[in-house]
Amino acid sequence: MNRNDRLVAFSPVRRLISSGNFFKGGSIFQPKECVVVTDYGEALNISRIQYSSEYIPWLDVRESHAVEVKGPSPARLELSVAWEEEMFDEVTAALPEKYSDLINDVEGDLFNCCSNIFFERNNGFYKRIFEGYENGFWPCGVEGPNIESGRLILFDPRQ
Repeated sequence: MNRNDRLVAFSPVRRLISSGNFFKGGSIFQPKECVVVTDYGEALNISRIQYSSEYIPWLDVRESHAVEVKGPSPARLELSVAWEEEMFDEVTAALPEKYSDLINDVEGDLFNCCSNIFFERNNGFYKRIFEGYENGFWPCGVEGPNIESGRLILFDPRQ
């Protein structure tokens, strides 16, 4: 992966970080399709739920959609190595210290968002996730019976 490809692939996250909105909270971008929680403990619990009639297991949702945004194997591996070399420290530095325990979730989300854009997968789930981050939230779950009809749950870190 050449330097220009890296710049293109990571530019959405770099813009996000430089925008000043990253983990700052903000306005709800799709009120009918989102639920906003303001308690960090509640957001963590929602993100870690394994089985519930109210929420879909968040890790399962993220992992199933991550498969859909993967590019060709060599390119995906190159992108992953480049992410570790260039972006991991940048994202870690931008994440407020009190949320440092979320770094693996945030890194995974943002990497998959970049992959979705770079490999032109047009995965609606990761588009919604990135919109959440762009608006200052942490996407932490889905409320409802399935991802298609469920509402994205966003943590607002302003509180």
